[in-house]
Amino acid sequence: MASIEAALDKLFAGFDGTRRPGCTVAIVHDGKTLLRKGYGMASVDLGVPNKPETVIRIGSQTKQLAVFLAFLLIKEGKLGYDDEVRKYHPGLPDYGVPIRLSHVMTNVSGMREFLDLISLSGADARSPIAAAEVTRLMQGQPDLNFRPGDRLMYCNTGFRLLSELVENVGGESMEDLLRKRIFEPLGMANSRLMRLDDEIVPGLATHHLQQPDGSYKKGRWGVPVAGEGSAVSTVDDMLVWAANMIAERPKVGTAEIFRKMQTPPTFNSGKTSIYAHGLQSAPYRGTPGIGHGGGVPGGRSGTYQFPEHRLTVAILGNCDNIAPYILSRKIADIVIGDKLQAAPPAPKVGDLEKLAGLYWDDARAEPMHLTVENGELISRLGHKTPMWMTSSGSFVPMSGVHEQEFRPTGSGFEATDSGVATSWRRLDGYTPPKSDLEQPLGAYRNEGLESTYTISNDGNRLLLDMQGALGRKRMGLTPILKDVYVASALGPRQWGGDFQPVLRLTRDDGKVTGLHVSTDRNKKIRFARVAR
Repeated sequence: MASIEAALDKLFAGFDGTRRPGCTVAIVHDGKTLLRKGYGMASVDLGVPNKPETVIRIGSQTKQLAVFLAFLLIKEGKLGYDDEVRKYHPGLPDYGVPIRLSHVMTNVSGMREFLDLISLSGADARSPIAAAEVTRLMQGQPDLNFRPGDRLMYCNTGFRLLSELVENVGGESMEDLLRKRIFEPLGMANSRLMRLDDEIVPGLATHHLQQPDGSYKKGRWGVPVAGEGSAVSTVDDMLVWAANMIAERPKVGTAEIFRKMQTPPTFNSGKTSIYAHGLQSAPYRGTPGIGHGGGVPGGRSGTYQFPEHRLTVAILGNCDNIAPYILSRKIADIVIGDKLQAAPPAPKVGDLEKLAGLYWDDARAEPMHLTVENGELISRLGHKTPMWMTSSGSFVPMSGVHEQEFRPTGSGFEATDSGVATSWRRLDGYTPPKSDLEQPLGAYRNEGLESTYTISNDGNRLLLDMQGALGRKRMGLTPILKDVYVASALGPRQWGGDFQPVLRLTRDDGKVTGLHVSTDRNKKIRFARVAR
């Protein structure tokens, strides 16, 4: 047992020290606490170390709490599982197909992701943005990414709408509903909702964004959020919630509710998702796993359980360079590895380096950029995601919110996404003629985003200027195919520093008429060319 505890402590040693932020960790196996410790500093400024009692933002772990409240209201007959969202939000556009509560709770709604919309409108989640402005952005996008139920695509918009309707139907604020129906009954004394960073919360850690040179800047949250990701908690409180969720006789809720929450939906393709209701349901080495992660400006967190082996892991980080989902799997290797299916052999770095490069999916008009970092294959366009090799030689994203599998073919990848076959071909590099660099110069407008994009050439490179109702942003443009460009941030790293929208020119009889702009969670947002 001592060797296990030492191995666990070593796993987090890189997050310790008196001059950097870190995390708090609690690991329980078979009712025994294997590790309960703080690493690094809660406040580098004040020299305050992290302790198990330190309060830290849990980000999207809040989603399961909002979903639980919705299921309580369903049980009470105040909501319907298959109710249409527009029944409670009549200001939403008519999408042409019904979007139901079940869709938004399972990330299969196809709705535009509002955090990316904020970035596309010239701001980011650190900018001070009023709730009404977020609502206007959501209501200004009448198109969907896909037909509801077609695929898994993580979407904070759905959970924001769910949070608002839970408040309206429940008759109280999300703060009071969480406090009265979850936190107080379970004795989670250090948990609460914190919509913005200007609130005073005793024992709250400072959150930190790591910069490319290894230094840190303070993270802050400028967008008011609720059930989609604004709770703060401690590892002790998260263990209490986790235990209640798998108890035969829960203290709050019912076993039936939690079974439903842990049950993933079926895609229109007939394949079962790995994302359930506010919970990820991704197995590991043959054993079921449930839980959820969370990310905020300057923080990453996750609470994961392997119920068959009575192992629970809670990790709350006040830095953004920690990966709780992956760490939970490494913890499982240490604690219960001898009881799990054999892990596939680690791929050779040389073999991974052969896969590094830029790829393109012609059917969906989406790129994927793979690199190798510290012996791992990393997908870097959109949200940075490690790709782990399975026993069959294919690769899957280690995030719990992507239903994808990639099989190398030599010239690219054959893949499945939510049960639908896709294909990626390698791009060997693209050097556009000078005329192509000059041709797209001009301005493009999306009224729903209240944003105008202007493409210019400063003589050395293409630049994209975003001018929107929420802010102004300049990005560099790199051509990867004819009429296709990847935008990258200029200057210091902000939250969402891996945000890289893809721009594709649209043409009519060879004449440029507009742009399609896509991100990791928004596809083909249409911009019309502005006449000059």
